Amino acid sequence: MEENASRLLKDVQEQLVQLNVPNAEQYESNVVMFLNQCPDDRILKDATVAWDGEKELDFLWDTERFDCRFSVGLVEVRWHLWAGVNTHNQDDECYQHGIGGMGIEGNEDFFAYTFFESMGWEIKDLEKNNKLIK
Repeated sequence: MEENASRLLKDVQEQLVQLNVPNAEQYESNVVMFLNQCPDDRILKDATVAWDGEKELDFLWDTERFDCRFSVGLVEVRWHLWAGVNTHNQDDECYQHGIGGMGIEGNEDFFAYTFFESMGWEIKDLEKNNKLIK
């Protein structure tokens, strides 16, 4: 596991222990599957992770160009991706919008594929137009 993925996994492990989250081993296993599906560790560079207080670990991107969330639960995931000028206001939608989600069970090898593919496209487009802050 690369640097950014390892950092996020460590944060997950610490939160699961600190908050005494039930089924922590399954959450951690699902997070490992999620992180292992990331094709480019750069995508995870600006991500943070937080327990939502109920049933999911939220991986969050809140940067100048992204307002994204990928939520990992026990049996399913959901996500949204806003790319464009991020006003850091959830009521303001950016120029491009995508949403999706699916179950983990039976789809272990690629449940995050569409999310990471979309993030990769957005990052390449921003790099091409010199709009990505590195």
